[in-house]
Order: sequence, then C-alpha cells, then structure tokens
Amino acid sequence: MLNTNVYNQAVVQWTVDPEITTTNVHWDLNGDGALEVAPYNNLEITAIRSNCFNGAFDLNVFLVKTCISNTFVGFTQTPTPTDPQERSIFILTDAASAPLTATKVAQAIAHEIGHAWYRMRHDETDTSNLMYPDLSAAGTSLTEAQWQKINEVP
Repeated sequence: MLNTNVYNQAVVQWTVDPEITTTNVHWDLNGDGALEVAPYNNLEITAIRSNCFNGAFDLNVFLVKTCISNTFVGFTQTPTPTDPQERSIFILTDAASAPLTATKVAQAIAHEIGHAWYRMRHDETDTSNLMYPDLSAAGTSLTEAQWQKINEVP
C-alpha cells in the first residue's frame, strides 16, 4: 500500500501536437482494412512510421482505428539499434469488442508511456494498477516503486 502522506499523486505533463492527422497513408498492404500487429516491425507498421514518424518529438503516438488483434489495445516500439532515441506508441482504438472511450484511450497512452519512457513492466498482480496488462480491468494507481521511477530527476 502506498503511503499517501509521503507519496502523493504523480503528475506527468505533455504537449500534444497533432502535426500529422491524416488517413491518406497507404499502410494496409494486404487490403484487409486492419493493421497487422505482429511482428512489431512488419511492413504495415513500417509504412505508418516511415510516413508519420517525427524525430523532433520525444515520443510519437499513433492512433489506429482498426486492428486484427482484439487481445490488446496498445504496444510500444522502444529504441532500435539504428535509432537509439526512437520511441513510438501505437494505440488500437477499435481493438476491443467496442471502440475505446476517450478515457480508455488516455489510460492506454499512459500505460504505454510507462513502458516506453519509464521502462515499466506489467503488474499482473493488481487490477487497480495502471500497468496491469488487461486495459478492461486496469486502473490508474501506481506502486511506490513506479511512482519513484516517474519522479526521478534525469
């Protein structure tokens, strides 16, 4: 249990710059209308990233309306050998049986930022934790160790 007298709410702030809001990227290479999600470096994901990725940002978040997988909502591409600073998050907004609400999209982005920026792993023991792997059951709480990681001064 987190000691709320010592560890209050962690606040992370970011600026959203909708620089590229387009549906004109030809990424559906097999014509099925859904983004292939495995492997993470497949040609469809590469098509999105090569047309939309902006290295001027600390993190790129791509919202994708359709997806073949209905088992997860988001995934993170962390730094690669060719670009050690690169971080990308894909949120699959129609991945569940019903489209995600704005609150769940924000929660999915926060969860994936936990992976991409803070190198957090899933917490499979606590459904109230932000890093719980199933977004439909996940909450927004953090453990003490997670809170400390977010609040570390770089």
